[in-house]
Amino acid sequence: MPKKSNTKHPVSLQFHGYHSDVGDWSDKLSLVSEGYVVVSLFIRGQGGKSEDHLLTNGGTLKGHLIRGIEDGPENLFYRTVFQDVYQLTRIVAQLPFVDEANMMSYGVSQGGALALVCVSLYPSIKRVFVQYPFLSDYRTAYSLDVTQSAYEELAYYFRFRDPLHENETAVFAALDYVDIQFLVKHITAKVVWAMGLEDRTCHPKIQFAVYNRIQSPKKLYFYPEYGHEYLPKFTDMMHQILVGN
Repeated sequence: MPKKSNTKHPVSLQFHGYHSDVGDWSDKLSLVSEGYVVVSLFIRGQGGKSEDHLLTNGGTLKGHLIRGIEDGPENLFYRTVFQDVYQLTRIVAQLPFVDEANMMSYGVSQGGALALVCVSLYPSIKRVFVQYPFLSDYRTAYSLDVTQSAYEELAYYFRFRDPLHENETAVFAALDYVDIQFLVKHITAKVVWAMGLEDRTCHPKIQFAVYNRIQSPKKLYFYPEYGHEYLPKFTDMMHQILVGN
């Protein structure tokens, strides 16, 4: 946060990608220098310091998407993460140095999905910036080249836990509970979205399942030659929008 100020500050809530962590504090200073408080959440049990103490039935090998899937929606890993996002946002909004009327969220891949969850569950947030979000349209993801995508653990689950697909209906019904396409109708924030058209990790078709359901003002930037990777100029555009330059 800015070192010297007696005023309330705008806030950037940031969420990291799958398996990763929040990154270095130094890469957040550009917004801090513009007067923003930057808050970044370690997703429990992934690359950062936050631990996962969730107890679940079934297998725990391979990935968080299928963690708790045999318990139904109430014990899914991502249900707890969505709750973490909401609780963090509520706590930050109530801090005495925070301008609750001037908050935004940002994320890439898993982080992009959680940035959308953030503004879906806390609709007073004004803006959200995302790049190729994860966690949507699981049935379509499974029908595509799933083993080469971020959704590969679905193929692992059926191959090793349910080879006859006896529980397929129940599995996808549980995953609907943490499918962001069913949350984004609550968004009132302005949405800025970047999509690589060569993305096979989070396929554009899966992203559109979410984007098309957003009813608030939105802008989509296409990167025709890019996949699930660094997208140049996007963060510069984000900064220009936020600081009015």
